[in-house]
Amino acid sequence: MVAKTIQVENVDEHLPKLLRGADDESQCVRQMRNAVLGNDLDGIARLSKSAGRKLMTEMLWLAASSVVCNPETIIKLIDNGADVRDVDGTGRTLVHEAASWLNFAALEPLVKAGVPVDSEDHSLRTALIEVVNMRHTDKIGLYRTVKTLKGLNSDVGHTDKWRRDAAFYAKLNGNGGVSNLVEHNA
Repeated sequence: MVAKTIQVENVDEHLPKLLRGADDESQCVRQMRNAVLGNDLDGIARLSKSAGRKLMTEMLWLAASSVVCNPETIIKLIDNGADVRDVDGTGRTLVHEAASWLNFAALEPLVKAGVPVDSEDHSLRTALIEVVNMRHTDKIGLYRTVKTLKGLNSDVGHTDKWRRDAAFYAKLNGNGGVSNLVEHNA
């Protein structure tokens, strides 16, 4: 039996590549990735001088998806040219990315920098709807992320293109505590 290789086109793989590194990446990219994941603010500032806006923005996506990155790292990347208005191919923003990875500490600096807390992806889902629709095993991280989004005035009544809100998805996925938080400000 011969194994068959399937190639998928148009898949955005820049984050996994940045996380694991690649043989063909430049020294600048490797150093910047290490600085971001290590919360090396001086390293980010120094390397940003030779990095372009695109690389700084990719590193901001990396930081948003990584719970090891602290808010100061997010702020440093933004201050050094990362584009907070960047969206992925499905219309997701950096707030969607941070929320989906339960990186609640990244949410406030991203919103303060101009990423709308209730921006919609192509399915009209906000970060709040997206995070409660995922099957996270880290219930404390999920609760803290939802609480942070609510504290940033995320619209709990917003519905997606199927007219379902965050409370619906929280109940659907068995997140009773989160469902109470969404519905009753618990």
